[in-house]
Order: sequence, then C-alpha cells, then structure tokens
Amino acid sequence: MSKGKAKIKKSKKSKKPRSGFGSALARLFFDNFWLKLISLSFALGFYAFIHSAQNAQRSIQVAIIAEMPPKGAERVLMTKIPETVYVTVVGSRSQLDVLRGEQLDPIRLQLQGAQNGDVAISADMISGLPTGLRVTRILPSSLTIRWENVVQASIKVQVAITGKAAKGLELVGEVQVQPDTIFATGPEPAVKVIQFARAEAFDLSGLSEDKHSRLLRLDPPPTDVSWSRDNVQATVVVARKMAKVKFEKLTVEAVGLPRAKMKPKTVDVYVTGTPEQLEALTKDAIVPRVEPKKTSEDLSQPGSAVMPVIVDTIANAKVVIQPPKVLVKW
Repeated sequence: MSKGKAKIKKSKKSKKPRSGFGSALARLFFDNFWLKLISLSFALGFYAFIHSAQNAQRSIQVAIIAEMPPKGAERVLMTKIPETVYVTVVGSRSQLDVLRGEQLDPIRLQLQGAQNGDVAISADMISGLPTGLRVTRILPSSLTIRWENVVQASIKVQVAITGKAAKGLELVGEVQVQPDTIFATGPEPAVKVIQFARAEAFDLSGLSEDKHSRLLRLDPPPTDVSWSRDNVQATVVVARKMAKVKFEKLTVEAVGLPRAKMKPKTVDVYVTGTPEQLEALTKDAIVPRVEPKKTSEDLSQPGSAVMPVIVDTIANAKVVIQPPKVLVKW
C-alpha cells in the first residue's frame, strides 16, 4: 500500500499548476458565459434605446424669400439678401437624422415698406418643423437693410476712334452721335458718379472716301443702373488728307492802278489742300491783288475805298486771307 500511495503522490506532483492570472482570466470569460452574453446584449440594446431618444442638435440651411416693393418703386434695395440662413435645431436624434432643409418652408422677409433698419430673423418665422424639434439659433439672426432713392440723369455718350483710314484719307471733323445723350436710372449715389456712357469704338480701317454710319453698342452700365437705350448711331466723314501752309507778308497789288497805295501793304495767305497739291505750291505763285476797275468807284478822280483781296491758287484748295480787305487810295 505504501508503494501505491507513493506512486500516486509522485504523479500528482508531476502536473504543472495553472498560473493565477490565466485562471482568473479564464473564469472571467467562461464562468456563467451565457448569462454574461445575455446581460451584455440587454445592456447594448438599452444604451442604443437611451441614446436614440435623447436630445441632439443639428444645423441646416433654410431658404429666404424677400418680399420686395412693387416694380417701379422710387427706392432700390442696396443690401445683398442671402439665399439661405443656418438654423440650429434641437430634438431627438432619430428625427434630426432624416431632417432636410428643403422640408421647411422658406423664411419670408417683408420688405415692401422700403425702410432702412434692422430686420430680425426669428424662430417663429420658420414653419414646417416636425413636432418635437425646436430652433435654438439662427445665423445670421438679423439683416441691416439699406435703401437708396432711384434717380434719373442725362449722360453724355462717348465714342472713341480706332484704326486708320487708307493712305491719303483721314477723318474729317468729329464723330457725330445720335442721340449724343442718354438717360441713366438707378440708385442716386451710383448715378451721380457716372461721367459718360461709353460706346464701342468706331473702326476706320478699310473705309473709303465717303460718309459712313454705324450702330454702336453701349458698354453695360454700372451695377444697379440701367441705360435708356442699348445703342447709338455714329457717323464719320472720311476724305482726302489735307494739309495747310501759310505764306506771310505778301505784297498786295492794284490791278490797273499802278500808283495806288494800299493799307496795309501786305497780307498773310493760308492755303489748305492735299499734301500733293501743296507740295508744288510756291510763294512766288501766289499774288494777292485788288481790282478797282471791277468796282463802281470813279477812278478818274482821286479817292479811296476798301476793297477785297483776291488770290488765285490751285483748284479745290481752300484759301484764307488775313486781313481779307485793304484800304486802297488813288
């Protein structure tokens, strides 16, 4: 018997004992395993139920519609009205998860009175919110409204010239604009600073010697301002390029009265023509004269008279004489 007991004792000592930490961890997970699993499921379900019912908050965008004064009113709104505002809504999480800004009715701002001041945006202006939800915050919560008087003013039209006419041709005079003024209508501060209405440039390129008319579009007016029309008629005259030359202190001769005396004795002659015409013109070719015999004066007796000075030049040239008349004594 003693030998058998000895063997039994020896075999018990040969087994490795389980560590204390591992044993405790095993008991933690596996002792009453099904009971613990059921309890955990109930706990998770209860947590989900509590948190699905508790209050949460969410921000959504709600549209704005501004009710404006009737068209043609004498005031214009200068404040930019936002398309939407941010609304913070508080309520159950389940309701907020499905809430969309499009579900709510637009906020209507009553601006028909056209008065300056602050317009409040309050929670009672938001409709269509499901029962159980409430608004706690709106951004922006108010708008500063500014109006300006609508005025009308007469504005000069400006037409610029671009391009060059063909060789030997040029623009004669100014561009003729019809109408040369238009009306600008808009907020008083904006209309007051307009100096002119600019039209598109008139291009002379390729134009022949003639009168030319075009319909020119006006540049867009400033913001909030309108023109009385969108275009104007512009007319230009293109002709041969002209030059001008001055011949100074040319002696005046009296035809048929060689002894006559003139006062003043000399005149200045200005000749305007094409560059080709003036190129061949010399001072010796210009002879200012008076013709007493073509007047009704009695030349047989001593006398005097104021007579026009005459100059013969090239055809189609323009001649200006200064002074145009002289006193002739005989």
